[in-house]
Amino acid sequence: MRFIRPRNRIYIPILIATNFLPLYFYATGGWTVFMFFYLYWLETGILSFYTSLKIISATGYIENEVAPSMFKKVVTGIKFFIARFLLLCFYLLFLVVFIGFMGEDKDAMLKSILAVVFRDQNFNIAITGFILSHGFDFLFNYLLTNQNKTTRADAYTLFFDARIIVIHVSIVLSAFAITWSPENQIAGHSVGSYLALTIFIVIKTMVDVFHMVSQNNKPLDIHIHNKY
Repeated sequence: MRFIRPRNRIYIPILIATNFLPLYFYATGGWTVFMFFYLYWLETGILSFYTSLKIISATGYIENEVAPSMFKKVVTGIKFFIARFLLLCFYLLFLVVFIGFMGEDKDAMLKSILAVVFRDQNFNIAITGFILSHGFDFLFNYLLTNQNKTTRADAYTLFFDARIIVIHVSIVLSAFAITWSPENQIAGHSVGSYLALTIFIVIKTMVDVFHMVSQNNKPLDIHIHNKY
């Protein structure tokens, strides 16, 4: 654990717990599969928002390079968020078509609709956890560590990343796994759905933790400066 910053020795367990909390709600709170993946869809939107803030607040630049103006960074951040939002809308369509109406009765569909309009208490707790968790990362691991002062604004403009790939693959594989799962049920859900969602959470958590650790070990580029 020596290669992990002290604050993240607390943050990483919280991140893991936040990722697995929806599975608990799925087993005990009557969640639907759609609610589960819709939550993580929203989390990607939250991350895109914080990434836009990172773009805007980044002040690093390479020697002999003209540093981008605040106006240009704001425009870049907004364009990045809009592009990510449009991509997420594409994935939301897949969520609704392939998972939203898959084997759900009227009561389950009503639960999903209540979650979409933020009228489900457990769902709101889960999404609040992600907002606070990623807000912690932005504040304590980016701003207060002065990482924004040694990072170029265009370092965060990558359109596709590991999270997008995980969501894409997981939605497709989970849809097949749930469709072809055995009829055996636990707490009103098929065994296959638990297996699919657990695999998704494990892979997603590994990606999140790996990203966190890699950010910790990222060496500072001596050629990056700060104009302020």
